[in-house]
Amino acid sequence: MSIERKVDLMDSKIEILIDQVGRMTEGIIELRIALKEGNAELREQIARGNAELREELARGNAELRAAMKEGFGDLKIAFEDLKVTTERQAKNIEQLAAVAAALAATTDRQSRMLEEMRQN
Repeated sequence: MSIERKVDLMDSKIEILIDQVGRMTEGIIELRIALKEGNAELREQIARGNAELREELARGNAELRAAMKEGFGDLKIAFEDLKVTTERQAKNIEQLAAVAAALAATTDRQSRMLEEMRQN
């Protein structure tokens, strides 16, 4: 094989390698562009997801606050009712104590009268 033929063969192989490197470079550039677009889309989706999550959390927080406010209002009313009931029961107990004392005094008086009647 002559030197010219070897040089031509090497030139041909170099051209094939250059063509392959060019195609690989194009593929890498296309991949980089696709990755950039994918990253931008992913960031946009994450931003939308974060915004939706914030809105959902704010809505849930507002609902929780409203429910707690209503619950505390109901609890306050229940405690007020309990206070009224307790005060009424305390008055009833005082009245029952007075009735019991009066009954005890009457029973004592009746016992003395009965004792006097027995002695006479």
